[in-house]
Amino acid sequence: MKITKRLHGKKIFSLMAFVAVIGLLIMGGCDKESSENKNFDKQLVTIKDCNISACKSAMPTSHSDTIRAISLGNNALKVITTNTKFNCCIDGITQSINVENKQIIVNLYPSGDESCNCICGRSVMFVVDNLFVGETYSVIIMIDTFEYYEFSFTFTNDLALTFYN
Repeated sequence: MKITKRLHGKKIFSLMAFVAVIGLLIMGGCDKESSENKNFDKQLVTIKDCNISACKSAMPTSHSDTIRAISLGNNALKVITTNTKFNCCIDGITQSINVENKQIIVNLYPSGDESCNCICGRSVMFVVDNLFVGETYSVIIMIDTFEYYEFSFTFTNDLALTFYN
């Protein structure tokens, strides 16, 4: 009888230890994943230094626009367009940024008089700040409600990309 009780007690202890180990593994895996996601959610990706040039005198014929993305150190990406089409009469742009699941949507809104009947090429420059080295992002550039250009990249501190639109 003593042997049966001892074996029964060992089985219950072994079963409880097994369940506890499985529970720790499951909880440990969830905590690790959620902490990685929390790091990105807490990170405040911002846009800064946004500006637009005056109208350019000549519109190139080979490529409508060239978009360059260049890293500025360990956490910022400078985006420059060379010939983005805007109304001739605007006097500037305002911007906003929306970030969701490493998709960065940069909204550019022309400001000033848009009533004249002409289009010209302008350079636009902005900096996306607070990026993580090694992370892959997608950037969508919107002009008003129009999706102007989209590109993806894995951020490095020596990133230099060129796209044609």
